[in-house]
Amino acid sequence: MTEIKLTGCCPAPLASYLKSLGIFRILAEQADPDIKGYWQNDTFILLSRLTNQEVVTFFLDSYQPSS
Repeated sequence: MTEIKLTGCCPAPLASYLKSLGIFRILAEQADPDIKGYWQNDTFILLSRLTNQEVVTFFLDSYQPSS
């Protein structure tokens, strides 16, 4: 599992917290159903089979918005 630090995702303000959960949900539904996430020192951390670059590539090429 790769540890991916989302340094732009903090637990406060609320919008940043929700951004973290949104990224997690999208990746869990569309890319890696076994992904895990947790907070460490005000940074959201993902544990995924995807690498950092694969996450970027997913959002650029494969992401499908919810309807």
